[in-house]
Amino acid sequence: MRLHRLHIEGFGMFDTPQEVEFDPYGLTVVYGDNEVGKTTIKDAICATLFGFKTNKEKNLYQPWSPSAHFETALLLSSKGDMYSISRDFTTDTVTIHRVSEPEKIIFQGCIKPRGRGIDYELYSDFLQEIIGFSTLDIFQLTTLVEQMGMKTEISQEIRQLISGAEKTDYIQIAHNLESQLKDLTKSFPGSKLIGKRKIEEIEERISILSRAIGDAHDRVIEVGHCQSEIKKTETQLQNLQKNYDTEREGLEALQKYIQNERDLLNAQKELRIFEKELQTFSNLKKSIDAMSHESHLTYWMVTAAIFIATVAVSSAVWILFNILSLTIIILISGIVLGVISYFLSVSARLSSKVSRLREVSIHSSDAEEMKTEYKRLQEEILYADSLKQALLSEYPSFAQAGLTALTEFQGNVRQKMKDLEEKIRKKEEELLTLNVTLERCRQDVTECTSMEEERAALQERLMYLKRKKKALIVALSVLQECSEEYQHKYIDKLEDLLSRSFRKITNEKYDRVTLEKNTLEPLLCAHINPRIRKESLSVGAQEQLYFAMRLSVAYLLSQNIALPFLLDDPFVHYDRRRLENARFILSRVKQNNQIILFAHDPLYTEWTNTVINLNEWG
Repeated sequence: MRLHRLHIEGFGMFDTPQEVEFDPYGLTVVYGDNEVGKTTIKDAICATLFGFKTNKEKNLYQPWSPSAHFETALLLSSKGDMYSISRDFTTDTVTIHRVSEPEKIIFQGCIKPRGRGIDYELYSDFLQEIIGFSTLDIFQLTTLVEQMGMKTEISQEIRQLISGAEKTDYIQIAHNLESQLKDLTKSFPGSKLIGKRKIEEIEERISILSRAIGDAHDRVIEVGHCQSEIKKTETQLQNLQKNYDTEREGLEALQKYIQNERDLLNAQKELRIFEKELQTFSNLKKSIDAMSHESHLTYWMVTAAIFIATVAVSSAVWILFNILSLTIIILISGIVLGVISYFLSVSARLSSKVSRLREVSIHSSDAEEMKTEYKRLQEEILYADSLKQALLSEYPSFAQAGLTALTEFQGNVRQKMKDLEEKIRKKEEELLTLNVTLERCRQDVTECTSMEEERAALQERLMYLKRKKKALIVALSVLQECSEEYQHKYIDKLEDLLSRSFRKITNEKYDRVTLEKNTLEPLLCAHINPRIRKESLSVGAQEQLYFAMRLSVAYLLSQNIALPFLLDDPFVHYDRRRLENARFILSRVKQNNQIILFAHDPLYTEWTNTVINLNEWG
């Protein structure tokens, strides 16, 4: 990638539009005193490509003039194409054109500080394609060399710069992969984890769902069984109810038959009594007629006899009293009195009969009522008999038993009905239980669909996570192998480049620079001390080591994409000899990489023909 031109307007101190032309194939020196805009231009390049990390950083470069636009545009080339990237910081809008097609917009979207979304992803893909990475951090670690900040970050920087991007740092990747594995599962080579992770949790949930779905499928079978049992129970209940109704109808008929029999017997009994009474009335009527005649005759006979007897006795007494003796008179009187007594007795009997006849005569008026009642009883008997015949036509078995046996049978029927009522009650309870079970089973079957959907989603997720787990395990294994291979291939090469660069800068004071295999910490080797750590070096020597590291990494990276170097006054602590050595190295580097040097010392203007003198901008 090479930078051609920067358009800057309303960015910090630059209120009016400014154009900065860079030498894309050599060294460009941006020269000026303090606070004339060197750092602003450098930061404008970074901000155009990557934006600001935070709104706070963005506010630091707000236009000093309220009326100025807050925007930049960068013209760059990469992989044979030239692009124009413009950024409006007020709206955070980024627009990309291909210079060969100025009317065609490759990309336009809103890229806010810390923003995410589809626009951010698309723009990141574009940067990844033309630069090789998409973050400001990597850009600063690979192309930007500053005076400050490197003393405590050399190890981290070198480890990240080895591959040219954060994501290819072997040690960091190993940690990231292992961290991802630990987040996915507790089961992988070398793991000592105990608690469940995502895979185990999903497997457990799938197991629970599978059991629940199995139970739900059993519920489907149970639904069919319940429906069959309900139908069977309903049929049994209907049969029991039908039997109960039949028994009830039979019992009602039996009760009616028994009551009818009793009514018939009572009516027949009363009829016989009425027949006797009517016969008695008939006989009495005949007696009344005969005795009525006899009573009149006897009355006159008694009266006449008494009269004659009285006259006779009186005459006899007079005659005899005068003629006969007292004894004879007494004898005759006794005879007369006996006759009179006999006739009085007969008269009394006749009077009694007459009284009875009179009494019968008094009640004879009830005879008509008795005849009417007799007729009613006959009609009741006829009705009862017809009802009996009707019941016997439906229940002929009634005729085979007597009233006592039928009464006992009636008790048996009642007991049978009571048993049927109990069976009906139990069947109704059984039917209710089956319906409740059926409803619960149907609910479980309904939930089964959602559980199957959840299980399918979890199984798909589990397959993905297991593939990821397998890939991570393989990646860790391959990474270890690649790391070893890389150390033998690239780290050895990096050590060789670093040693030559640092040896050149320091006038052969140090023989070699090696990198520790795990930390990539630089160790210096000199004649008097084979293991010198960077902390033992002076500030100037540390900066020179840092610069040599960047140059060496840049050389390795240029095999893929030649990145420009932005050097922000990195040679402040160099002496004259080492400064000349650094100039020599830059003359070699610029053959492959574009270099933009920001400096305050006019000495650096002699290093190139492309000089941007900010002191002249006014």
